[in-house]
Amino acid sequence: ARSTGGGAGGGAEAAEYDKLLRKRIGELQMNFNSGIANLKKALDDLVDSPHLIKGRAPGMIQTVSTMETKLKRDVLMLKRELMDISKGKPKDEL
Repeated sequence: ARSTGGGAGGGAEAAEYDKLLRKRIGELQMNFNSGIANLKKALDDLVDSPHLIKGRAPGMIQTVSTMETKLKRDVLMLKRELMDISKGKPKDEL
């Protein structure tokens, strides 16, 4: 039997919610860290020739735009799942 109340469901259901949320947060963190690493690498490549940064800026803008898209998607998915959990939706409906 599933709990449909406002709180977390039974132990197994709560464990599934925990697992799902940890997965989403991990994806969010991974996408953020990956984007930051790409930006740092671009800057590190220019450490000996900072005068070239202007030419590298468009590529860095693209990296930031890609990061923004992924992070928005991940944050919205996390928010939706948290809202579903707070409404007591069963895990298989998420």
